[in-house]
Amino acid sequence: MMLRCLLPVLACLAMHAAATAQEPSQDITPDAEVIVVRAERAGPQLWRVTHPEGEGEVYVFITVPWLPASLEWNERPVASVLEEAGLVLTEFEVNAGAVSTTRLAAMMLRTITFNRSRIMMPRGTTLADRVDAGLAAEFYRASAIAEERNERRRAMRRAARRGGETGPADALLDEPSDSALAERLAALEPGRMHPFFQAMNLIGNAASSVDLQGASAIESQVTRLARRNRVPVRAVQSYDLAVSDISTLLRSVQDFSRETNETCISEAVTFANSDLPTAWMAAQAWARGDVDGLRGLSERRAGLECQRAMERELGGMRTFGGATTADIDYPGIWSAAIGEAVAARGVTLAIVGASGWLAEDGIQARLAAAGYVVEGP
Repeated sequence: MMLRCLLPVLACLAMHAAATAQEPSQDITPDAEVIVVRAERAGPQLWRVTHPEGEGEVYVFITVPWLPASLEWNERPVASVLEEAGLVLTEFEVNAGAVSTTRLAAMMLRTITFNRSRIMMPRGTTLADRVDAGLAAEFYRASAIAEERNERRRAMRRAARRGGETGPADALLDEPSDSALAERLAALEPGRMHPFFQAMNLIGNAASSVDLQGASAIESQVTRLARRNRVPVRAVQSYDLAVSDISTLLRSVQDFSRETNETCISEAVTFANSDLPTAWMAAQAWARGDVDGLRGLSERRAGLECQRAMERELGGMRTFGGATTADIDYPGIWSAAIGEAVAARGVTLAIVGASGWLAEDGIQARLAAAGYVVEGP
């Protein structure tokens, strides 16, 4: 089984099951149907990595944390590389052995459905009981804005289906009127899930409200293209799932400290209130193939501070060999994997996060310092 996520992979697995098992009044899942924009866009650019002493070449395809959900990106450059490629490198893989994705998800769902106390706070408990009351109020306001924007997005989608005017795409970023927000806040029912899950829901809701989706959607599309061309796919970070880690996570969420709860809620509010325009602009820059525009826009990844706080309480997961994700040398792992591919014969396609590739001391810089030739836009 392969699971790719912005959050720790085990947290994402638990989050997926929690979202499926949530109360009907909490609509946190993005709409399956989206507006498809068919206008031609340049699409993400590719870098080419070679070495004077190597016989192979690696083409690097970058992604950003959030991508346009309603855009048909130009896949021709990637498809052209895949016609010659002998391998595709991806970022992260968690193996569940013989347990299929469907079966594992069903197991998680049964656990949560029949023991909802693992993800739900006791009845009568609200977010303000677990975090500062002022922070809880900010969270509810951000949630109401996300819901109002999602309603606007659905209206734009309906208008697009009818062939009517939808307005500029960045209109999704506009804040709702005071009256609409007050009405939405008055109707908002506080969630009962533990703060960690509520925080992750807000991040997902806020992103979908401005028509963004996680980068894993594009990575999945690229890997489907690879399989269609019978090109093997291999992750540069591969771990065996420890089922005990899932149980540990679900048990621990109930007892997270007030400090960790506030870190997760605060980060979600910051993303929804402040980081969303930057994430949206980075997604548009990615779609245009605007590398200069991407620099500096893709640094912040929602959930990382919450992740670090969570790991401070949980310690190293067995899945990660007892390490925390902060212990993993992401640029080093990628540089080594690309170096091995260049040393071998043939063509390789690597799907790499933009922040890790473009950072001042990132993968690209490390490869150049080691004598590799990095050509790109």
